[in-house]
Amino acid sequence: MAAVILFSLTLAFSASLLFAVQPMIGKAILPALGGTPATWTVCLLFFQALLLAAYLYAHLLDNLRLSRQVAIHIIVICAAFLFPLSVLNFPAPGPGASPQLWLLSRLLWNAGCAYFVLAATAPLIQAWFSRTQHGRSSDPYFLYASSNAGSLAGLLAYPLIIEPLLELQAQESLWRSAFTFCAVLLTATGIYSVWRGAGNPIACSSEAGPPPPVSQKLLWCLLAFIPSSLLLGITTHITTNVSPVPLFWVVPLALYLITFIISFSSLQPLLITGLSRYFPIVLLGYAPLIYISGSSELLLIAMQLIFFFVVCLYCHCALVSKRPAAEYLTSFYLWMSFGGMLGGVFNALVAPNIFAGTPEYALMLAAAAVVWGCLYSQGRSSITLHVILICLAAVSGVAAAELFVERINPEYSLELFAVYGAPALIIFGLRRRPAVFSAMFCLLLIYLNYHHRAPGQTLVRARNFFGSKEVRYDSGNNTHKLIHGTIVHGIQSREPSLRSLPMSYYHPDGPLGDIFKVSKLDAWQVAVIGLGTGAMAAYARPQDSFKFFEIDPLVISLAEDERYFTFLAEAEGKVSVEEGDGRLLVAKERTGSFDIIILDPFTSGAIPAHLITLESISTYFEKLKPNGLVVFNVSNNFVSLDRLLLSTSRELNVVAITRMDLGVPKERAATGRYPSHYVVLTKNEEIAQKLRSDYGWHEIAEGAKLRPWRDHYSNIISIIR
Repeated sequence: MAAVILFSLTLAFSASLLFAVQPMIGKAILPALGGTPATWTVCLLFFQALLLAAYLYAHLLDNLRLSRQVAIHIIVICAAFLFPLSVLNFPAPGPGASPQLWLLSRLLWNAGCAYFVLAATAPLIQAWFSRTQHGRSSDPYFLYASSNAGSLAGLLAYPLIIEPLLELQAQESLWRSAFTFCAVLLTATGIYSVWRGAGNPIACSSEAGPPPPVSQKLLWCLLAFIPSSLLLGITTHITTNVSPVPLFWVVPLALYLITFIISFSSLQPLLITGLSRYFPIVLLGYAPLIYISGSSELLLIAMQLIFFFVVCLYCHCALVSKRPAAEYLTSFYLWMSFGGMLGGVFNALVAPNIFAGTPEYALMLAAAAVVWGCLYSQGRSSITLHVILICLAAVSGVAAAELFVERINPEYSLELFAVYGAPALIIFGLRRRPAVFSAMFCLLLIYLNYHHRAPGQTLVRARNFFGSKEVRYDSGNNTHKLIHGTIVHGIQSREPSLRSLPMSYYHPDGPLGDIFKVSKLDAWQVAVIGLGTGAMAAYARPQDSFKFFEIDPLVISLAEDERYFTFLAEAEGKVSVEEGDGRLLVAKERTGSFDIIILDPFTSGAIPAHLITLESISTYFEKLKPNGLVVFNVSNNFVSLDRLLLSTSRELNVVAITRMDLGVPKERAATGRYPSHYVVLTKNEEIAQKLRSDYGWHEIAEGAKLRPWRDHYSNIISIIR
């Protein structure tokens, strides 16, 4: 019993450190890349790649005598202290540098060695246990549940306990201390293994049987690949439409880990039977959620997470059901980690370079259907038929989508039933023929991918590290719209008389219009962090100067392309655009350069956290003239930034006022005016009073007292609506 406790404790503690460091270092590096959701995708790719390297190391080490294994691993642990974890030094990448390569290199330098040691723990400790004389040494896979439980504890502890209470420097110190204790545990476990393993080199060798064939190893890889890619797909979806912060990284990853815990438990044989039988219902329920968007976004995300959990659980239960004898344990974990890493490579590196949109999320659901069909079918002929039908389905699906994509509006329930409900019922009737069902399900996904798009004609769709953008023409209103995720980030009318009218969140009758009405300066010097369509340039008078700072080169190219938007080209004042992180570029400007600094960074759900810290806002005021304004577009359905800005204003001793323009009259909505919410911080009480008296601005409502965010501290939970 003592041996099981020692091994379980070592696995759980090392895994908790392994998964606590992931959101910690992801949060630390996020500001250097402008807060883009893709940062976490590349971080996960790095973690998966290093996990694979660690599992390969464990696999190679497993071929040596146990005493040599332990000695070598102790040396590697000592080497990790020469290159300790560092989460405080992440200078921004230089101009023209690849964000992905820069991020991978910084992660390797700042966290690589310590992460490698911890990642190798799970397979090594289980392999060492299998060589002891313990009664359960012939099947050490039960220890993996302890590892995953520790992973889950570390992952959840970060956003719920560590992040709200500690700044990054304190987090780093605490983690380093915990790593030292973990090194002691690993050393003690290794010494115990050598002591108890004497005379019993490989406890399970007589029962191991022949090595697993290549086909089985490829199946392990595939069953790990699908959940890994799905994890990144749903995480990107959530962080694109809500906010790219550790809490929203952690939730899908926590569910992913829970499926591992369950899969390696005694429930696995029962679950795989039930899941295999009812998996078609899961697939048909999951598919439409990928394409639906609306005002109940959080509810839709919650539903997606439930289905994501079940799909991952099926794949991982199927994976565990194919595990080999303990002699081939390290090989099993190696191929499993290889599949997980391939999922990261596909989502982080391959998909952004071959797809203009983000179809990889749906592709993995199709892959899950294919795997289910192959595993649930009986006999070679069924699998062959399955492959043939998939090819036919792909061709037929593309043809059907091209013929019917614009003919039905899925916003109405009857038409939505015709588009998805009726075909889904028909396909569900084929569930007892798995090959046919999964092939037809793939056809349905292809059709949905082409069919369910925002109203209007797609003029251009492109994708880069910062996400997928789309410009659409709405013939009903004769407008062009810039869309990122499910969020519209700018509209311009194609009517000559309305081309210069800033629409959506920037309408002259909205809060932003008030700012320019109340400022009576002869010439405005304005800085805008976030370009979008360049709509704010429409406010520029001939004597004014507007300087935009935009981190995403794709946004710049779309805003400057007069085929889509002409705000920049037709602006009356002097307008310039600089590429790079807005905070860093504003910091380089002369002190007292601007009358107004507006924060409207182009991200799909919220202002990136590093732009609203106490230090960053202090920088904005340093670059303002004495009576200047700092203006925040905080329009958001998911987080409430106004109270956070109120707490920051008190630290800086400045005025904070707000206006929520939610009740937009129908006649104004027809002119492209969207509901919006703005906050102004200023030292100019005269302008603040004029905004209150003439335009309906007011003080920010008091609520629970919030701690201002700092560069090394933030707490997303405190501002969730």
